[in-house]
Amino acid sequence: MNTALLTKLFTNLKHDDLSFAYTGSFSDVITVKMVDLARYSIESQGKDTGLKNKVSFLMGECYQNIVRHGINVNEALKLHEKSNIFFLRSIEGNYFITSANQVENNAIADIKSKLDRVNSLSPDELKDLQKQILTSGEISEKGGAGIGIILIARKTEQKLVYNFEKVNDEISIFYLHVKLQLEHITKGSTSSSVSIEKMIELHNSLVNEGILIMHKGDFSKETFLPVIKMIEGNLGNKFEQTFVSTKLYHISVEILQNISIHGYKINNVNNGIFTLGTINDQYIIGTANYIENSKVERLKQRLEELKNLSKQELNVLYRGRLMMVLDDNDLGVGLGLIDIFRDSQSVDYSIHAMGDASLFSIVVKI
Repeated sequence: MNTALLTKLFTNLKHDDLSFAYTGSFSDVITVKMVDLARYSIESQGKDTGLKNKVSFLMGECYQNIVRHGINVNEALKLHEKSNIFFLRSIEGNYFITSANQVENNAIADIKSKLDRVNSLSPDELKDLQKQILTSGEISEKGGAGIGIILIARKTEQKLVYNFEKVNDEISIFYLHVKLQLEHITKGSTSSSVSIEKMIELHNSLVNEGILIMHKGDFSKETFLPVIKMIEGNLGNKFEQTFVSTKLYHISVEILQNISIHGYKINNVNNGIFTLGTINDQYIIGTANYIENSKVERLKQRLEELKNLSKQELNVLYRGRLMMVLDDNDLGVGLGLIDIFRDSQSVDYSIHAMGDASLFSIVVKI
């Protein structure tokens, strides 16, 4: 991961009100936090409670598809680097949810037949089938094609889009792509380009860069805690509880606070992107967000000053600035940036002018 990748991701997702990807431990707590992010995004757009409930329901059903019907996450990671992942995107008033999990190849024919059966039915026939299953349990939950997919099809009023990507003779990646279309989609619009193929392409890009969490959206205080909770979920299950993981969590908090507090708002939205990943046992955090053009030169100067200091000099500087906070209640002395530099192996950054603001990207390796 580098600043060029962050800039590319941010640019490619610039029309997304919310873009979120998560891989790792899928627990009920993590699911609640993902729903929190979606609900805040919907509220910030002034949408009604009915939409929040519908999106929450669809997220829950797609999540259940991962935890109930995929291969155990620890086993999956042993079999292939592309493990379970969950995507949520909100674009132009429409919502796209994509789940991916490993399945055994001998289960594919059964899953496909059930998905195709659901896709072949009219709304009234789906309603009747739902009643039939609830009464007799005709379609088994095993394989990921039970009552849940019928409910998804009924809620979205869309055909289920899916794909199986063969990994080897034993397993494949099962993608389920759900579209909740609330606004008209015109040919050539951003929403029209959110196909299952594009989501698979995005999944591949994240895997290649070792990215475990990606969140692009409004980084106000309401989104801060849900993202932190998801980092905790990954720390508890993908990383050993060591000094390194403690620093990883600490720097994640500092860097998220930096976006939340100092990001430049455009149309009252504090737009930014946050990524957390690991490559070759090295943990990497990346963020990109807008800053005011008037603050660019001072920020560059500050970053270069910190890059040229040794760890010992950074510790001395930190203690000095901390005393300023305690003595004078001065909160603008850059403690967060000093903390990031002194607790990391390396820090890289880039700043690109983009009209009325500049895009500040930073990559921290731990």
